Amino acid sequence: WQARGVGSALFREAVRWSTAKGCRRLKAETQNNNVGACKFYRRQGCRLGQVQFHAYEGVPALADKVMLIWYRDLGGA
Repeated sequence: WQARGVGSALFREAVRWSTAKGCRRLKAETQNNNVGACKFYRRQGCRLGQVQFHAYEGVPALADKVMLIWYRDLGGA
C-alpha cells in the first residue's frame, strides 16, 4: 500500500484522535535502516528527537541497528 496515501491517512487520524484526547505529542520509533519510515515521519511533520545507539544490544537480530525516536507536537496547553 506504499505511495497510495494509506499511511498518511492513518497518521492524520492518529493526530486527530490524539488531539481530541488531549495529547500534546505523538512519539514513533524506527531504526536507522528503515529510511522509508524516516522520510515518512519527516513528511508528517515529525522531528527526530532521540538517537539511541545501543538500544537493541540484547536483541541479536537488531543489535547492529540504531533506535530513532520521532516526535510530532500536537499543540495544546
